[in-house]
Amino acid sequence: MENKCVLMIIPLILKNWLHKKSICLVDSHVLSRYEFQKDQSLLGEVEFAYDHDWLKSRIQGCLEFWKGEREASYIPDEERWKCKYCQFASVCPAIGKPESSRSPLKINPDSIPS
Repeated sequence: MENKCVLMIIPLILKNWLHKKSICLVDSHVLSRYEFQKDQSLLGEVEFAYDHDWLKSRIQGCLEFWKGEREASYIPDEERWKCKYCQFASVCPAIGKPESSRSPLKINPDSIPS
């Protein structure tokens, strides 16, 4: 029952985060601000066109993963540099495999580093 409560609150958290904290909607554009957590100094801003349907589909895809309705997807080869910063790299089934041969595997939660 506890897991169901957590899953029910995820959409509310995302909605709050999207509408109040990290994006500012101006007409049909979004302004995303990147701030340094230590002192809130501005690192940069990116303005881009807002596409409600695209954003909704991306959030839905994330929720499907967190609800256990779909398997994880792996990062494309051109972004593999990010793996060296990931805390799950030591247990990731995608590490060391070409993109075309990767298949999602269930990971034992006890093997994930804390």
